[in-house]
Amino acid sequence: MSTSDPKSATTANAVASIQPIIIVHDLFGTLFSLEAPTAALRKSYPQLSPLRAYSIILDWYQCFQRDLATLSSNDAYQPASVVFKETLPRALKQAGLSTSPTNGTSAFDPADESIPGPEQAEGAERENPYPSEITQPILDSLQHLSPRPGFIEAFTQIYRSANRWPDEVQIWAATNGGADLARTLLLAGVGGSHEHGGELRMGTGKAPSEGVGIF
Repeated sequence: MSTSDPKSATTANAVASIQPIIIVHDLFGTLFSLEAPTAALRKSYPQLSPLRAYSIILDWYQCFQRDLATLSSNDAYQPASVVFKETLPRALKQAGLSTSPTNGTSAFDPADESIPGPEQAEGAERENPYPSEITQPILDSLQHLSPRPGFIEAFTQIYRSANRWPDEVQIWAATNGGADLARTLLLAGVGGSHEHGGELRMGTGKAPSEGVGIF
């Protein structure tokens, strides 16, 4: 078929006018599972079923999203790590979890009115009724979230296939957490180094994490 053929010209123009493809994935709960904090919670409360423990962790994450958005929209922004830490004891207390599970056989305490709230004096540190032996392993587990099924394959194979995508493909990871944590998780999940991870939008190297933007 000659290049003067109308169909050929139309196809060439269509290819030339293809806009960059932008693919955005949510990070927490989509690319990475919440199994690690769930497992950390069950170590302190082995009486909890996996499903119950997961629902508590999910409630915590949703509380984090709500509080981070509320603080940010009211000119009171706090780093994601701070909000994660502040919302955890409240989520545990709302679930009725005991502050000293090793003192008895039950994971739950009777309902009370001591749930930490926002009414403390300005500048005062919110009281945490849970010992660090319970909360810190859960917080630390956020650094070691496991990739969900299909994530590794998508980033290492499908998105790197020259036969399936045009030249300009932008891959983004969306998170309302911190960029540093997001970058750490991406690099741990698909490989690469901090020299070309995270912030580069249009990487040309071979490392799977290169070219992944974070916002």
